[in-house]
Amino acid sequence: MAQYQFQRPPPAPNRQTRTSTSGWSGLAATGTVEQTFMAKVYGWMTLALAITGVVAFALQGKVPNELVMPLFLVQIGLVIAIAWGMRRISAGAATALFIIYAALMGVTMSVIFTVYTTGDIAAAFFATGGTFGVMSLIGWVTKRDLTKFGGFLLFALIGVVIATVVGIFIQAAIITFIWLYVGLLVFMGLTVYETWLLKKTAAAAVAGGAATERKFAILGALSLYLNFINIFIRMLAIFR
Repeated sequence: MAQYQFQRPPPAPNRQTRTSTSGWSGLAATGTVEQTFMAKVYGWMTLALAITGVVAFALQGKVPNELVMPLFLVQIGLVIAIAWGMRRISAGAATALFIIYAALMGVTMSVIFTVYTTGDIAAAFFATGGTFGVMSLIGWVTKRDLTKFGGFLLFALIGVVIATVVGIFIQAAIITFIWLYVGLLVFMGLTVYETWLLKKTAAAAVAGGAATERKFAILGALSLYLNFINIFIRMLAIFR
């Protein structure tokens, strides 16, 4: 599944600028700003997961395997459009693209109902939820600077992606191990890092205004959503 690094929002205005603007005085309560912003991020993420789940359940067994790869390529295009076009598109367009992406993910994920039992899917989902929650909590509460950790994870992610592509053509135990277990650790680590980064940049996102805040909340939600989906897919393979 596609993944990218969460982009930092534009720098926040200085304190003098904020205190002279209506409403900016409330930003002094940094914790409240961070919590409010992250609540929006998790809200958008939850909406996306709900859309994906409903679409996948409704279309189970109805999507031809031949459509999965073309739809996956479309999803990659949407991720690129959201991530790299975020500064140029409107908040409404970002929202629409995000919802469309979640729905398309549901279409491609519907095939899991033909491979796994409902019990396996439910067990993997709850295991993913617990794992994701713990990793995100670590990213939220940590006091350490994770900047270098993010760079390491990016290189590790590239390695997992390469192994995934190679695995399409070559069936080997080491490739499966890298995709499954190394990939699981990478996406768990990304959840920690990206939660930390979202918390760190929350004030700057809010300071950019309502439209900027929504766009970066959606961008953050998409990043965490992709981590969740990638962890879930690997959990399914483990629970099978």
